[in-house]
Amino acid sequence: MSHDPKELVSVYKAANPTEAHLVMNLLLDEGIEAFVSEENEPLAGLTIAAPDVLVARESEARAREIIDNYDDLQIERAEKESGGDEEE
Repeated sequence: MSHDPKELVSVYKAANPTEAHLVMNLLLDEGIEAFVSEENEPLAGLTIAAPDVLVARESEARAREIIDNYDDLQIERAEKESGGDEEE
């Protein structure tokens, strides 16, 4: 069974819509068409499920590289903010 290269696949499960749009914009800046899939409660407009960042299957590998770099930077930033190498 072959996969359609234009089929959308999830490359990132964000904690919230803001993070999803940030990741989407990182991908767009790199020339990768990306979308955010959000499930909202219809009456209140509140997010009821963590949003996914979606890209075409043909862009999946490149998108994952960019996201891995983003995740690495987030980890480094968190370690610096927490003091990183704490002395006992």
